[in-house]
Amino acid sequence: MPKLIKEVMNYIEQNIQNEITLDAISERFFLNGTHISRQFKKHTGLTIRSYIVDRKVAYAKELLNAGKSVTDVAYLSGFNNYSNFIRTFHIIEGISPGKYAKEHDKLNICGNILNQE
Repeated sequence: MPKLIKEVMNYIEQNIQNEITLDAISERFFLNGTHISRQFKKHTGLTIRSYIVDRKVAYAKELLNAGKSVTDVAYLSGFNNYSNFIRTFHIIEGISPGKYAKEHDKLNICGNILNQE
């Protein structure tokens, strides 16, 4: 994978809690946004936007697994709008963040019980 793509991915990871735009990425790397977008799509098969959203949802899942509230997770994972977070999470995961957290809690409880036996 080209250095530029790795650096863009790294930038996204480091700024996952913030709003990340193509303009910000373009300014950071001093390159045309269209060029970055095309290269990113060519080498990853994903648009930058879809990659960012996927990474934000993955980070949200980590936070939910750590016991954070859905409201906190919405903002900590870089979604500036609670309802947009709920909708996006549901579209990607097929389940609401609240249900995801409850199911994860149940799995932890069952795992702990099995480990004690």
